[in-house]
Amino acid sequence: MFVVAQVEQKDEPTAVVPTASVRREGSVNRLFAVVDGRIEERLAELGLERDGSVSVLDGVEVSERVVVAPGHEARDGVAGQVKSGGSSRETNHAVARQYLRAAERVCFRPHARDRRGRRRRTWGPRRRLLPQSRPAVGDGRHSMARGGTRRGGRRRQINVLLDVERLQGHGLTGLDVQRALVGQNLAVPGGRVETGPRDVNLRVQARAETVGQLGRIVVRQRGETPVRVEDVATIEDGEEEAESYSSVDGEPVLVLAIQKQSGRNTVAVVDALRDRLGPIEQTLPASVKVKVIRDLSQSIRTQVNNVKEHLVFGAFLAAGVVLVFLGSLRSTVIAALAIPISILGTFALMWLQGETLNVITLLALALSVGILIDNAIVILENILRFVQEQHEKPFPAAILATRDIGLAVLATTLSLLAVFLPIAFVTGIIGRVLRGFGLTMSFAVAVSLLVSFTLTPMLASRWLTPAGTGVRRPVLERLVDWLYRPVERAYLRALRSSLRHRWVIVLACTGALASCLPLLKTVKTAPAASGR
Repeated sequence: MFVVAQVEQKDEPTAVVPTASVRREGSVNRLFAVVDGRIEERLAELGLERDGSVSVLDGVEVSERVVVAPGHEARDGVAGQVKSGGSSRETNHAVARQYLRAAERVCFRPHARDRRGRRRRTWGPRRRLLPQSRPAVGDGRHSMARGGTRRGGRRRQINVLLDVERLQGHGLTGLDVQRALVGQNLAVPGGRVETGPRDVNLRVQARAETVGQLGRIVVRQRGETPVRVEDVATIEDGEEEAESYSSVDGEPVLVLAIQKQSGRNTVAVVDALRDRLGPIEQTLPASVKVKVIRDLSQSIRTQVNNVKEHLVFGAFLAAGVVLVFLGSLRSTVIAALAIPISILGTFALMWLQGETLNVITLLALALSVGILIDNAIVILENILRFVQEQHEKPFPAAILATRDIGLAVLATTLSLLAVFLPIAFVTGIIGRVLRGFGLTMSFAVAVSLLVSFTLTPMLASRWLTPAGTGVRRPVLERLVDWLYRPVERAYLRALRSSLRHRWVIVLACTGALASCLPLLKTVKTAPAASGR
């Protein structure tokens, strides 16, 4: 009984059909697809085969139906829903006739050209590269790449080059030759033979297996003299017309383009493909070389490395600024440790939310370096004030100073969260791009608050030196105090002047705030999308 099976994709990058629907003839694989109630023969390129099913790289489309050979059943879950082609003998014979009535792939050309050399150079590497590279980037169930776009190669094709003068001499047309090829180049059932308890199905193989056999097909019988295809045409085992051309340094090449699936990581796909290139090259002829001519992951790697470099430099520069203004190496280390600890905590929260390290999230981390150290500096500076001015010991100073300024630090952090967190909830394409940015910034700010309330006071209580212990202040700290005194005096004069003229300052601030509305109208806005 013939079985008609539905072709489905089922998480595969190619169509999946039952193995019993593939007819193998040497290096040629054939499928029979049901199209508008009739059977069409397809030349198929096969991929990975497992569990009674095989992936079809080329030759059949998803959602088409293929005919399964007699005596086999399509397994559930392999090729989708399976429908019986009928149980009666008449139905089986009808399906069999359609199943076997398919023409050889023939192309009629006006002139003969020998291109077999180029086909032989490209056919073998293409058949080896495609089946091995497609299932390479995945675990067999969840593929990460949608690949196999070929440029520069040509498929095998039997070319029948008609001779117009010989056709006219025999009174034939090109349509007569085509009908002869379709009607006689086939295999038909030969009936059934009963041998005791066994029934044997016979098949008459009338399909041409070689170019010579194809040429001996009779187009028309004139008395006792048959007119064969070779009498009116030249037949060559050639290749299809070139639809694309690729070359490297002037040499023609076969290009195989692999495209990742949506939602997959480009770098991971490229790494998986590069891991497979070595075993693939070992199966190719010595004259065939595999070379990567375009790798989109290189630009991604460069951008990520640049952001990482800026992140490290930003952390060191932030620590350097703290060292210059605090003038104490211990205080600098205490404040600077908030940066790596906060970044590690941010990584943990990103992992919980399913975020990855990419250009957007790394950019958010680079921008947040200055914010990460802010809370630690404020807490540390207040602890130093309690130690140096109020002569508290480091341990109680850490507790009192953190309690004294904790509410202000909390308010500052919450205000930053109010700015960055809503970015993660923006809708549309912009929201999908900026979601990682908003979450990363919010995570970093929240973790920095936790670090400034825990790690920074603990380190200050252990590392800071109590005031009045007779230890001479470091040279850098004294130099910073000497340079900061003029700035402090100027700031105090400006503060006293502002306090004496309070209403002037209030009116100036109110006027600056009111000027935002007219200034907003003068700022140019981007033109609205035209919708085309």
